[in-house]
Amino acid sequence: MLITKEIFKSYLQCPYKAYLLSLGKSGVKSEYETVFAEIDEKYYIEALKKLGIMEYSFENIRDQSDGKKGILYKTSIESNGMRASCVFERVSGGSALGSFHYAPVMFSANGNIFREDRMIFAYVGLVLESVQSRRPDFGRIIYGDSSKKVRIGDQMEKARKVVASIKKFDSHVPHLILNRHCHLCEFANACRAKATEKDDLSLLAGIPSKEIEAQNKRGIFTVTQYSYTFRPRKKFRKAYPFNLKALAVREQKIHLYGTTVLPLSGVQIYFDVEGDPERDFYYLIGVVIVENGIEKKHSFWADSKAEEGANCLAFVNCIRSYGDYRLYHYGSYETKFLQRVQSYAHDPEDIRVIERMAKNAVNVLSIVYNHVFFPTYSNGLKDIATYLGFKWTSESASGLNSLVWRARFECLKDEVFKGMLITYNLEDCLALKVVVEVLLKIIKTANGASNEDTDFVCADKIKKDSINKWGEVDFVLEDFDYVNNCAYFYYQREKVFVRTNKNLRGVKATRKAKEKRKHKINKKIILSCQPECPECNGKMHRHGYYPRRVFDLKFLNAGIKRWVTIYYTSRARCVKCKKVIRSECPENLQKYGYQTCQYQDINFMEFLVSKEKIL
Repeated sequence: MLITKEIFKSYLQCPYKAYLLSLGKSGVKSEYETVFAEIDEKYYIEALKKLGIMEYSFENIRDQSDGKKGILYKTSIESNGMRASCVFERVSGGSALGSFHYAPVMFSANGNIFREDRMIFAYVGLVLESVQSRRPDFGRIIYGDSSKKVRIGDQMEKARKVVASIKKFDSHVPHLILNRHCHLCEFANACRAKATEKDDLSLLAGIPSKEIEAQNKRGIFTVTQYSYTFRPRKKFRKAYPFNLKALAVREQKIHLYGTTVLPLSGVQIYFDVEGDPERDFYYLIGVVIVENGIEKKHSFWADSKAEEGANCLAFVNCIRSYGDYRLYHYGSYETKFLQRVQSYAHDPEDIRVIERMAKNAVNVLSIVYNHVFFPTYSNGLKDIATYLGFKWTSESASGLNSLVWRARFECLKDEVFKGMLITYNLEDCLALKVVVEVLLKIIKTANGASNEDTDFVCADKIKKDSINKWGEVDFVLEDFDYVNNCAYFYYQREKVFVRTNKNLRGVKATRKAKEKRKHKINKKIILSCQPECPECNGKMHRHGYYPRRVFDLKFLNAGIKRWVTIYYTSRARCVKCKKVIRSECPENLQKYGYQTCQYQDINFMEFLVSKEKIL
C-alpha cells in the first residue's frame, strides 16, 4: 500500500477515513471543503507565479548540485512506501545529495498553523530523510507576503507512529467512530448511516474514545445498552453523564437532573454572533429583543475587519437604553465576543454598559449541559431546536455553511449571500428563544411553581432497579447466559453443599489445610558482596539478609517433583561514600563482583554465626 500525504492527513482527522481512502474510495465532498479548497488552490497558484517556482522531477533535482541555495522546486518524491508531493527548498547542510539538502515549503491562505500542519511537515520530513539521508530541521510556511519557520523534529516520532498504524490496514481495519471531523468529511452520510444502523455509541456527540473502549470491554456496544447503565446519584462525577443522555434518547423524553434556575427579567434579549475563527473576525451580530410580548430584530454587519469595532459599539448602543434585562446566548463563542467588545470601548459610559452586559449574560448551554438532557444525540442548538419543532428557512443552514456563504460573499460581492447570513443569524436567535421558553416551563413545573403540561422526567427520582432479582435473567448475548450458568454451578458446589453436607465440609477443611502448609526448602542460595566498596574501596556495612522463595518443577528419572529454592539477598552501604548496593539486582552481580554461595540442608543461623562461611 502506498501512503500519500492525503492519506496521512486523513488519519489525523479520522483513521476510518484514511482506511477508505487507502482502498481508493471517494465520497461526495461538502460545500465547505470544495469552497475552501478552491481558495487554497487559488492562493497556491498565485504564490507559485510570484515566487517563480520551477517544476522538476526529483532525479533532476539531484543533478542540480551547482544550484543556488534558497531556490524552490515543485516535485514529488517516493520512498519506503511513502509519497509526498510538495514544494522543496534547497538549504545549506550536507546530505547524501551533496553539500546541501532540501526542506519542505507549505502555503496557507489564512496563515494560521495548526497541529495537522506540523504533523504534515513531519511526514514530508520522513520521506525526505529516507531519500537524502538527512532529516530537515525546519520547514517553511508562506502566507500572504510573509513566511514562518516551523520546527520538524518535535513531531517526527508521532509521525512515525501514524505511518506504522497506516501500514497495518492490511491486517487491522480501524473501527468506525463518529467524531468532530464528520461534518466536514466526504463519507459523512455513509458513516452515519452505518453507525445509526448499529446504534453505535459514537452517535453520542462528544463521548470520549476511552469511554467507548471501556464500555466495549464490558460488553456494551450500543446506545440502548449504554442507557441501562445510568444510576441516579446525588451529584454527578466530573465526567459528563453520557448514559443519561442515552437514556433520554431511548425513551424519547426530556430528562431533568438536579435543581437549577434560569434567570428571568422584564426584557429578554437573545443574541447570536457569526464570525470566522481562523481570521479571528466577528462580522455579524443578530439581536432579538422581547419586551411586553413585542419582538424587535436588529442585525449589525461588517464588510471587513476594519469595521468590526464600529459594529460592536453599535450593538452596545442598541442595548444601552434597556434597564432590567437578561442577555441570552448559546455557547462560549459569544462569551469571547463580549470580551472583544470591551477592547473597543474607550468611553466610560460604554465600558459600564459592557460590564453590565457581561453581568446579565446567561449561557443557556451551561444549563442544558448540566441539568436538562434532551432526546438528541448532541447538545447543539440546531438539534435541540429542531426537536422542539423549530425550522430554519434554509435546509442547509449550519455554522459550517455560514463560513461558506461568507467566503462566497467576499469573492463575488453578491448581496444574496449577505441576506442568507442575516436571515440565518436572526433565526438562530429565534431558535434560542424557543429553547429558553421550554426550559422555563420545565424548571417552573419541576419546582412546583407551574402546572403546565410539560412532558419530562426527573432523572433523580428514577427508581433504582435492584440487582438482586429472582428468576432467570434475559441477557442480551448468549455468551453472558453461558458465563452466568457456569458461575451459578460453581457457587452451588463451593458454598451451598459445603454448608449442608458433612463429608464435603471435611473435604473443604482438608483442602484449606493443604493450602496453608509449609513446603520443604530444597535449596538455599546466599547472595553476598565483597567487603570493600567497588567505587571507593571503603568498608561495606551489610544490613542483614532478606529471604525470597522461588517455586519450580524439577524433572527426575522417576517423574516430576516440586522444587523450592530460597534466596537470601543482602543490602550493603559504604561507610565512606554512602553508596547503597543491593545484591538482588542481576546487573550488580557482574558490575560489583557479587559472590553466590549455594548451601543445601543447612541451618541458616549456624551459617551466620560461623566466621569461616561469612564472605
